[in-house]
Amino acid sequence: MLGHTSHDGSNTYRGYVCAEHRKHGTCSLNWHRADVLETAVLTVLDGILGDSTAAHQRAQDEAGRLEGLLVGVESALAGIPARFERNLDRYERGLFASDAFFQLANQSLVDEQGRLEREQARLREAIVRAKLTIDNVEAVRGFRTVREAFATMSLGEQKAWLQQIIERVDCDAKEQPRVRLRY
Repeated sequence: MLGHTSHDGSNTYRGYVCAEHRKHGTCSLNWHRADVLETAVLTVLDGILGDSTAAHQRAQDEAGRLEGLLVGVESALAGIPARFERNLDRYERGLFASDAFFQLANQSLVDEQGRLEREQARLREAIVRAKLTIDNVEAVRGFRTVREAFATMSLGEQKAWLQQIIERVDCDAKEQPRVRLRY
């Protein structure tokens, strides 16, 4: 959804235009009133975050869990060079039945290293997202609802906060949209 403002004489209308409609003309729900869509989004966020203190704790727990997994992955990665050395030592002592078995063992380690490096990158990204979530939840901490916290923010703060926490908004009706958030 892309923010859009239109004017009709002295009246100003705020709304959102579907990005798919703007790009390809494929969405039939191309315009959404800002107040209706924002209310629906805040209602969904209230349901996701619930009590801000509990949401903050969940986000901290998730960041801790991910950091623990990252330590395990990095430990396994650190052990790969020693495993290559052991393979080479065994090869030099003639403990592999053939060169093909030696190559197969090393290829297996290369594959494992690649998998671990991809997992390391995924976990690092997830930790960054979890820490952003902690920061975003921190912004609404102490308020009973996201809507209550949102009301205290300037329009610029509201926009920045929503852009940080929400990746995509999908809705399926014009007047009472059912909203799905990707965050």
